[in-house]
Formats: sequence, structure tokens, C-alpha cells
Amino acid sequence: ETHGAASFHAALEAGELVTLPAITTIATSLGARRVSQVALDRAKAHPGAVRTHTMSDQDTVRSMVRFMGDHRLLVEPACAAALSAVYDKAPALQDCE
Repeated sequence: ETHGAASFHAALEAGELVTLPAITTIATSLGARRVSQVALDRAKAHPGAVRTHTMSDQDTVRSMVRFMGDHRLLVEPACAAALSAVYDKAPALQDCE
């Protein structure tokens, strides 16, 4: 999630639902001010298995540009946010193959 839309990250950190005051990111399609109780409950049911990663809008744009250079495809910011975790070797992905 980008910093301006990190409601799932905030909820996992708090252990309860958190409502963001506003969505303040270029990745507006990520913008849920509050995640569902079901999503949070399922994540909490698997401690340590669900990890979050947050990044800045700058990281997201950098990933958009890099992916465009690598593959000649332009992706929207929410997709680039996910790519950012891969390109930046996010700690949340350390144990993934």
C-alpha cells in the first residue's frame, strides 16, 4: 500500500479496524479508508503469514517508469505499488520464492 492509502497496514499494526482521515496518494484505486472486518480477521487468523509493505508515491512512480522501461508497458499507480515491493526488495518478501 502507498503511504496515503495504507488502511490495511494501519489495521494490522493496531490489531483493529482503523479509518484513515483521507486518501492522499496517486494510487487512488488502492483507496479504502477502512478495510473490512473480514479481511482483518483473516489476516489475524494467520499470525506472521500476512505481511504488509508501504511505500511512497515517489517509489510508486519510480516503479511505473522502471516497469515501462523493462517491458514497454505503462501500468497504473496501484499496480506499480505492488511492483515497488518487488523492485525495492521489500523485507515483507524476504522469505518468498
